[in-house]
Amino acid sequence: MRVSLGPTLILLTLGMGCFPGRPEFSPVVGGPVGGVGHYLGLGVGDFDGDGNLDIAAGSTVPGGISVWVSDGAGGWRRWGSPTALGEVHGLAVGDIDHDGLDDIVASTWGTMEGEGIWVWLSCGDRTWRAGEKPTDFGRYEDITLADVNLDGNLDIVAANATSEDEGGVQVWLGDGKGRWTTQAGPCYAGTFRDVLVTDFDGDGNPDIAASGWVGVRVWSGDGKGGWTSGVLVGEGRYGRMTAADFDGDGLPDIAVTNYLKGIRVWLGDRGGRWREGRWPTKEGNFWDVASQDLDGDGSPDLLASSLEGEGIRFWLNDGGGGWKEVKGKFPSHGTYHSLVLSDLNEDGRMDLAVVSYEEGVKVWLIFGPGGRRTISEDTVRATASRESHKRKSEGNKVYTEVSGKPEYLVGPGDVLEIISWEGATESISTARVRDDGTISYGFLEDIEVEGLTTRLVDSLLTERLKEFVQSPRIDVSVKEYHSKKVLLLGATRMGGRGPGVYVLKGKTTVLDILMEAGGPASDADLRNVRITRKGRSFRVNLYDAIFKGDMSQNVVLDAGDKIVIPKVPETRRGVYVFGEVKKPGLYSFSEDMDLLTAISEAGGYTDEAVLKSVVVFRGDPSRPRAVTVNLDRLIRKGDLAQNVRLRRGDIVFVPRTFVGDVSKFLSKIRAVPDFFGAFIYPLDTYIRARTLHLFGG
Repeated sequence: MRVSLGPTLILLTLGMGCFPGRPEFSPVVGGPVGGVGHYLGLGVGDFDGDGNLDIAAGSTVPGGISVWVSDGAGGWRRWGSPTALGEVHGLAVGDIDHDGLDDIVASTWGTMEGEGIWVWLSCGDRTWRAGEKPTDFGRYEDITLADVNLDGNLDIVAANATSEDEGGVQVWLGDGKGRWTTQAGPCYAGTFRDVLVTDFDGDGNPDIAASGWVGVRVWSGDGKGGWTSGVLVGEGRYGRMTAADFDGDGLPDIAVTNYLKGIRVWLGDRGGRWREGRWPTKEGNFWDVASQDLDGDGSPDLLASSLEGEGIRFWLNDGGGGWKEVKGKFPSHGTYHSLVLSDLNEDGRMDLAVVSYEEGVKVWLIFGPGGRRTISEDTVRATASRESHKRKSEGNKVYTEVSGKPEYLVGPGDVLEIISWEGATESISTARVRDDGTISYGFLEDIEVEGLTTRLVDSLLTERLKEFVQSPRIDVSVKEYHSKKVLLLGATRMGGRGPGVYVLKGKTTVLDILMEAGGPASDADLRNVRITRKGRSFRVNLYDAIFKGDMSQNVVLDAGDKIVIPKVPETRRGVYVFGEVKKPGLYSFSEDMDLLTAISEAGGYTDEAVLKSVVVFRGDPSRPRAVTVNLDRLIRKGDLAQNVRLRRGDIVFVPRTFVGDVSKFLSKIRAVPDFFGAFIYPLDTYIRARTLHLFGG
């Protein structure tokens, strides 16, 4: 191994050095938040309903929860705090009771009456109402809020660190009123430290990842509060986690702190398999890790809080899961615990909130090159004698945010309507923005307006007209939009505008354009919509945006974007039933379809069927998975566990011979050329013939 280490290091250095040029960003220490003591838990939400994100932090010494509300401009003030007994280890924020105000869930240790999980519902007036506690027992570390059973209500998912025998991962289903109906956790043993909820396998259902002294495990959810047996992703002792698409394949991956051994990364695929990715670092002891795209290149980067006095360390992602540490952006000294990345000052960029071991809550506001810049009326007046005037957008090339509202940015090809008044007489004229971004109006020639809002164009023209007119009065609006365009391709509904070029008239999301086109076609694959921007493509899941309310998937479009709505591949549009059934073929899929229903729709099984060895094929055709099911036990003994829930694209095969070893069966089937691509052939005959040949039946 040592012989090849030199070249390996050279290649690694070259690979890690090939980072594309990136815009600089500047973390700036925000206004003081507060807090004295030892803090572990941290959460961000709107507790007072003013539209600004506030901060809640839980301490172990002296204990309890502290709350600070934001003024929207980087300032913070102490607010009414809920009463909680014991040491607060985990803290989660979300609107549990659907009143428009975010609430707090906290896991506490300490006195017996203080243990378990507390729920506090915000009243919006500096007071809190105690909600129903899901449990009075146990010592839980991190917790999270997520809708695991897709009923529209937030549920509690908690990492239990009580003991090896009384630990596990517990889930309490919420009723939307602050009460908890049932416990539906996937695991009841092992010491766990952190939990994440996201769709790891791309099936549209929330899954759970948990880390702790028993390694990292992932359970696949069925969208109804049920879980498959956990997959052991990695062994060892692990702490906090974060999930993001580190390698750009469209699926979430996991980064987790490894006790005394840095930060480890695992990359997932659609088959529920995991492989080890590159480690940002193999040294150091960290408490928390967080991921967001901080440099604007489209790839999530990593932040980690050091428990060894090294402050907050930061790594850039090269877009393929490679890492490069960047120093000087965040403090290099101090001990920190929880990290939260969120847009705290509503400028469209992620900011950082952290809790320190002794210094309470700190905030870094993250700005682009040169910090945040705006153009005021004074700026317009100061540049009135200049022939050009440009504004840097804080949104994108299409719009900017002004006082929290999006305003369109004028560009070449747009037609402006300018209304002027002389006394009570109104005069209307138009001006087309030329290719060089300028217009002419009245006595004014070659006024550069590209990149300005109509409000700033109004101010600029008014100031310039004062050279010729006393107290000019004008009003500027966009009459025709031409400068900002996107291209929509793919599966849209017949009867609408359909695929083509669409003009953006302001802040526009991908769903806005899809609805303008007439909506998705019935065979549209909404889970895999592709957007290409500046030569880089990424995937968005519009199914989650439409049916689960995940608006993070409903991305805002930029000028020049290309949106492709693919069709669901024919092999995934239904469920195939073949083998010893009376009417083999493709059958329409419904969300509640199970194995028995599919076989019934295929006319039932034949007399030659071996019901103890029914096989369900699932997954990527190039790497299929197979599950054997004992249908005989279902029919004769009522064993409902054998009546597996099917997914779109599954292949159900009822054999004529006994399949004793499903792994062997699958390996042989994989060896058959074009087995899963044989749908143009009468597949039933094909499968029967090949299986009889393989197993001598």
